[in-house]
Amino acid sequence: MGNKIIVAVVCVLIASSVLAQTITTTEPVIVTGPVVGMEEGSASSYQPDHTLVVRIDNANNERFDMYGPALIYDKYGRIVTTPIPAGARVRVFYTVASPERIVDHIEVEE
Repeated sequence: MGNKIIVAVVCVLIASSVLAQTITTTEPVIVTGPVVGMEEGSASSYQPDHTLVVRIDNANNERFDMYGPALIYDKYGRIVTTPIPAGARVRVFYTVASPERIVDHIEVEE
């Protein structure tokens, strides 16, 4: 009786290792989180309420909406509490909420 139990356990162990297979699929993955982007430029001299206007190049100004106080850091990661001066080099990290781009945080390089 003892030999039959040992043989049965060994057969189960061998069968489970043989039948254990890895299955891979190539199904697409859909990401539903917010899209984050970054623009770099200089702060414009005109800043409407709750909006940051950044001059990306000589011809184009980009608008970013701010709902509530945005997190503003310097290039060393310290929090900036003063207003962003006109012409200061900035990096704006934002989320896309069509059709608006909402500021996540701002880095001031100067």
